[in-house]
Amino acid sequence: MFYIAVMLLIISAVIWIALFIAIRINPKTKDRSEVGGGEAPYMSESWSPHEELQTLNSMSNQDVRLLENIYNAGSISTLDELELITKESTHVLANRLKKLEELGLIVMTNTGHYEVTEYGRKILERYKEKLVLKKREEELLES
Repeated sequence: MFYIAVMLLIISAVIWIALFIAIRINPKTKDRSEVGGGEAPYMSESWSPHEELQTLNSMSNQDVRLLENIYNAGSISTLDELELITKESTHVLANRLKKLEELGLIVMTNTGHYEVTEYGRKILERYKEKLVLKKREEELLES
């Protein structure tokens, strides 16, 4: 009877080790956005403030201005409209739009219009807060 109990313990330990190795070597999910049905982070609540700061740091000032222009316009349907607003070439705008889409800040609707997502609005708010704090710091340093 003792030998059977020891064998069962050894077998269960081997199974646990095999499962642990299988999970560590070949995880099913490659990204946090795949957890919970595969929704992208901009479709639901943000993962963390750290992620928002990381997104802000990966954006240039021109990217933020483009995002703000789209937000202020409500929706933009063509690159020509954006070219008139931003005074930049369509090639540069297309690259920036692609980057903003990959970050989940804008989406193209079924009608072909670009719109700012809820996550994009949060990023704009964070950017404005960051500018206000930077301005306060400069005023304090001048005093």
